[in-house]
Amino acid sequence: GDVFARCAGDPAAPLLLYVHGSGPQNSSMNWNMLVVDVERLAKDHATQNRGGCAFPSSFFHVAIDCPGYGRSPGNRQTIRSYPGGLLSSIVAALGRKSAVALIGSSQGACAVFNCALECPELGHTLAVCHPVGHAPQRYTKISQPSLLIFDIEDAGHPVEVGRQMRRYLQDARYFEFARSVDGDWECNHMGEELVKMLVGSWPNIDRRKAGGRRLDRMPELTRVSGGFRSWNEAHGSEWLPWCGLGEFGVEPEPPSAAAAAVVAATAAGLSEDSNDAWRAEVERGTNGAVVVVYRHIATGRTSKIPRPKGAAAAAAAAAA
Repeated sequence: GDVFARCAGDPAAPLLLYVHGSGPQNSSMNWNMLVVDVERLAKDHATQNRGGCAFPSSFFHVAIDCPGYGRSPGNRQTIRSYPGGLLSSIVAALGRKSAVALIGSSQGACAVFNCALECPELGHTLAVCHPVGHAPQRYTKISQPSLLIFDIEDAGHPVEVGRQMRRYLQDARYFEFARSVDGDWECNHMGEELVKMLVGSWPNIDRRKAGGRRLDRMPELTRVSGGFRSWNEAHGSEWLPWCGLGEFGVEPEPPSAAAAAVVAATAAGLSEDSNDAWRAEVERGTNGAVVVVYRHIATGRTSKIPRPKGAAAAAAAAAA
């Protein structure tokens, strides 16, 4: 069956695949702000290291609505029972043999680890926040570099399990925080730590065949099912990015406009010189809330949600 996905970035670039958690209103939208962070940090790294490491300046970000969630039909049990089969089918539908990283939250994190056990060549690195997992002693077989982030105050995702994961994984980068003390640490730092891991792992990834890139000999089994609004706006009762935490929560760390720039023009094949290009920016409102503002690149005119007519479209695809 079909799987809906929010997609951003360069479709020819290496793939990052995102898997959300099990909350009843959870969906691919959970990852929107992380996608923006990672894309910005990748571009920053490429700019600062010209002539050095061959680390890509862009990725192809694909965040799925798991079957039965968001805009994907199907049974919610699929991601729990068949994580390797589902995620490998999605990677293949995108014309690839592997993803640079499999990224998951909560139930999605459990799916990422189980997929790594079932299909060890599918993801070159793993990154999870608030993971749950069964029998983490099995993770001794997982050799990929793995980023783990735990909130020690989150009873639904016991930190004791996380510490077992750290013990058993072969190559773990492990972080703990307390939300009452550190705020929404994962929202503010997961992108930074993920890019650090990818930069350090890139020489090994780049030597792998394809390394998460599109293979011409493989068919791409996707179709476009929306534009930038489909990526940027909540569908029905979807939870907002980070399930409402971070930039959309209480007293977030205010990001700069540059940090919040969305790659709409890039995904649409437009440059910043295009008269039709708008850029999404996150700004502090008069009441202290953080809001998304669209700025027309050519004129500087601004408009708040919904997206202004004619704004540059980013791809949102459904993978068959």
